[in-house]
Amino acid sequence: MLATVLNSDRAIAASMAVVEAFVRLRHVVDSNLAFAKRLDELAAKVDRHDRAFTAVFEELKHLAGILPPDPPRGRIGYRTGEEGEAN
Repeated sequence: MLATVLNSDRAIAASMAVVEAFVRLRHVVDSNLAFAKRLDELAAKVDRHDRAFTAVFEELKHLAGILPPDPPRGRIGYRTGEEGEAN
């Protein structure tokens, strides 16, 4: 480093600043890796939940097919022309 070439207080301080910067950089990378790992875990959890909800909705659709359909309803609103005379 610079302190090995120049024997001065300023060179020593600069070398220490470089080492401290790399230590901080390593901490940032480590924290980002932990964040990325946690994000992957959450994504997997959401994926499992999505599959569970899909299964529930498929079962609901299946059960809905068993229920009788609603009876037909009459039209709502004003009737005009031939439409009004038919009924």
